[in-house]
Amino acid sequence: MPVLFAGVLHVAVAYAETAGTFIFVRGKVWIIDSGGDKSRAKRGDTLSEGDTLVSEKNGYAQILMADKGYMAIRPDTRLRIDTFQYRSQKDGDEKGVFSLMKGGFRAITGIIGKKNKENYKINTPVATIGIRGTDHEPMFIPVSSGNGVAATPGAYDKVNVGEAYIENEAGMITIGKNQVGFTPDAATPPERLTEMPGFYKQSPTPEKADGDTEREDAADDEGETQEETETAAPDTEDETQESATAADDAADDSDTEADASTTTTDDTSTSEESGTLQTTMADTTLDPIDTTPEEQSIDQAITSDDGSVDLTDPTTVTVSPYRIVGFATWDPRSPSPPHSLVEGKPNDPNNLSLNGSGDLLGFESRLPVIGGGDEAVRLDINSDYILTDTGAMPLDSGLGDVIWGRWHSSLSTPQNLATQLDSGADVSPAFAPQDLHYLAGPEMNTPVVLPTTGTISYTYAGGTTPTNQIGMTGTLNSASLTANFTEMTVDAGVSVTVDTVQLNAFANSIPIQDTSSGFTVNSDGPNFSAGINDPTPLNVTCTGGGCGTTHDGTLAGGFIGEAGEGAGMAYSLNTTDNSTIDTSISGVAIFKK
Repeated sequence: MPVLFAGVLHVAVAYAETAGTFIFVRGKVWIIDSGGDKSRAKRGDTLSEGDTLVSEKNGYAQILMADKGYMAIRPDTRLRIDTFQYRSQKDGDEKGVFSLMKGGFRAITGIIGKKNKENYKINTPVATIGIRGTDHEPMFIPVSSGNGVAATPGAYDKVNVGEAYIENEAGMITIGKNQVGFTPDAATPPERLTEMPGFYKQSPTPEKADGDTEREDAADDEGETQEETETAAPDTEDETQESATAADDAADDSDTEADASTTTTDDTSTSEESGTLQTTMADTTLDPIDTTPEEQSIDQAITSDDGSVDLTDPTTVTVSPYRIVGFATWDPRSPSPPHSLVEGKPNDPNNLSLNGSGDLLGFESRLPVIGGGDEAVRLDINSDYILTDTGAMPLDSGLGDVIWGRWHSSLSTPQNLATQLDSGADVSPAFAPQDLHYLAGPEMNTPVVLPTTGTISYTYAGGTTPTNQIGMTGTLNSASLTANFTEMTVDAGVSVTVDTVQLNAFANSIPIQDTSSGFTVNSDGPNFSAGINDPTPLNVTCTGGGCGTTHDGTLAGGFIGEAGEGAGMAYSLNTTDNSTIDTSISGVAIFKK
């Protein structure tokens, strides 16, 4: 029985290994998967092996890689993830291979680049760039790029920390700290440049004319609305990325078309001002693998194009206000949707419906579609349902309350709760479970920033009374959550009883989102998940009368607050006899430090 995730308590069961997660996006940036489907990137989206990232002339992004490296993507860039192997353990099989077809990025390499340097490579049409534990800035300018960069076409790499090399069929050159390597084509030996190319120099953020921000926001809103249905065949490697719609083209034309680039480190600021490259190592060819100096500690910021914002620190990136909203239920529709449903989505606070007590009466999320896929929907309580089991927990950070509750109907066939977000039409077949359990975080303006070390055992703080598929209430026997931030994993479990059925579910070492496809990140912060098809399996057992022959289900959750002061978890567990569902028990649980 498949289990579906989306949004906050996210993600469709992942078979491809997550390579990285967007933590900052500005302008137009696209993801083209290996099948050719194209979607607009937003904060929280993930990249997998085989995906191609395309930034337009006004777009750049910051990506947290699964091995804890970082990439800051320049405008007008096309980068494919050919191979990415990292399973949150340093077993020697880690590997990262990328193809840079156009444009450039700045990368602070993670565990792959530090521990298995020979397994980290960036291929360009004219040369291969390799590293040995590095903060560096690869760049490839095609002969007919048309991107406005005033520089000789070819492959470049600038090293800020550590070492790199450029190699092609004509030779190899090692690049040290504050040096730039270059080759114009595959038949020309690479060389070290004596002057800094202009596109590596710091440049201020272009000033927008009055009204540009509103036009860009409108284009962004349109792109996000169209994102759910828009697909396109992948572009050829040498063609310029086209805008998705005429409206997007108009928005692009209104933007200043300066090439925004990331800043260089302080080590190069003096020499860059004069345009002269200050070298710090002898101009001799070294073997980049066998004769490395003592490895340096890499602790460099990746900044915005004016140097004022550290993009490696999510707390400094201001985003539109949002609230995490998730729910768990039993989905009675047939024949295709899974019986267990754990869903969620970041919501604009203005789109939420609340009563005078601050309880949730309406929100946006996603639902599966009969026959496959899913759709954006709005869920609103109606007169066939009552609001019950409500509660709130204040966060120590003073952001506001985490809330929870349950929509319950005693009718055998209550009214539809869901309408399509784009058309306003009722979802068909009707989505009308007996109970819908929800949780919602406080209003936030930044992603959640978790600790990087230590273990925290969270304490259960409240939640809804578990219910089964026919609306019977039961007992939450226990709910637990322990986060190991050093290893970036969580142990989570729940035990519930309704009628005579007791279901127990637990999973150890569920990877936190940036280290495994079993854990995903989204636009509201780190989230964990464990389901029957996930790489980290959920162990479900059943005791008491009424147990079927198989037991499965879903746990999904996320950290809440500026530094993970709280956490929310939704669950839906099943026991079946392989033909019909015997019992499905759902609910939500809230935790605090």
